[in-house]
Amino acid sequence: MASPQRLPSGDLNMIIYKIQNKNNCNEIYIGKTKNLKNRIYQHKSRAKQHCDKKVYKWINSIGFDNIEFIIECICDDKDSALIERETVKKYEELGYTLYNDQLTKLFNPSNTRFNDRHSVYELYLNSSLSINEVADKFSISESLVKKIIKEYNYSKPHGKLHKYYKEIQQQLISGCSIRSLAKKYNVSKNSIANINTGITCFDENLDYTLNKYVRDNIIKNSWFKSKV
Repeated sequence: MASPQRLPSGDLNMIIYKIQNKNNCNEIYIGKTKNLKNRIYQHKSRAKQHCDKKVYKWINSIGFDNIEFIIECICDDKDSALIERETVKKYEELGYTLYNDQLTKLFNPSNTRFNDRHSVYELYLNSSLSINEVADKFSISESLVKKIIKEYNYSKPHGKLHKYYKEIQQQLISGCSIRSLAKKYNVSKNSIANINTGITCFDENLDYTLNKYVRDNIIKNSWFKSKV
């Protein structure tokens, strides 16, 4: 698949993409991103971590080598949510099996999940769960969780590393080891590793993994290899 790794700023800056089962083209996932290369890596990383989400259970059941990423369209960011919903609706009406359950109901105005905003906010406020983990709990999109949090005019730091995320990202990019950073900030290696792979504080403008030595070894030794 030939695809842009990152789109330039401007009107057309969002990719609507499809993940498709190579052996059964009727099994798909619809998503959107500004950086397809990073999104593919993020999907691989979360699948490998056995994230408890419908799409990753599906990917693990068929194997990452048996899926492919296909660009549906490139559009303006402000129109992307509507186009994403319309794409999901189109494939549902055609009888496809979709594995992003948080999207399949978004075009339905009666979706009761939109009436459960306070529970989403309360879980985010009173737990150590990240935005992505809260989204998983309610089977909704991360963007909806962020919107709900914004509605309540609240931003919660996640642990003692919260104010150091950008600083740690730059140190990883410059080649600092996970072990040395864990020691420097007095946290577990897993906390730094999650920043390194984008599980924590994911930024679409960065190329993951941040520490290129770690990235090269993951690609060399892991059960998945990049197809793009």
